[in-house]
Amino acid sequence: MIRDTELDLKVTPDEIKRALRACIERIGELDGEREGLLLRAHTYNQMLRIKGLTPDEIEQITLSVTGAGSMRTSSTESPRRFRGKKIAVAAAIAISESPSGKMHGHQVLEALERGGLKVKGKAPKATIFSTLKRSKLFAPVEGEPNTWRLIRPAPVGRISA
Repeated sequence: MIRDTELDLKVTPDEIKRALRACIERIGELDGEREGLLLRAHTYNQMLRIKGLTPDEIEQITLSVTGAGSMRTSSTESPRRFRGKKIAVAAAIAISESPSGKMHGHQVLEALERGGLKVKGKAPKATIFSTLKRSKLFAPVEGEPNTWRLIRPAPVGRISA
């Protein structure tokens, strides 16, 4: 361990605080950019499905680009990834990363909680349902009660419920 006497730093605590704030702000910017890119990738995925590509063909494209077989990274399982986000935004990200492009309400709730977003209230499942139903980002999947898909992703960097 390095003692204060071993380092003769000419940096004030206020300068270090400013640097820390700048790093944290930049992390937030990069998180927002990543979310936008994931939503855009989901849109392209859906467009390929509409054009007739099978899920296996789409997976091969993903494999050739990422080498991992998925657009997911270890940060998609971060216990803090949804902290501070609105429910609709976090749900859009979770659904966009779902291989099927759709999720049941309880799956959305589980994904948000794994990502660090605590849905408050007496009935969190009902909160998820009403949020997704009211948002312009989601549509119910026909024939599958309380199952949701994205209608359209928000433009990169501008996610709104």
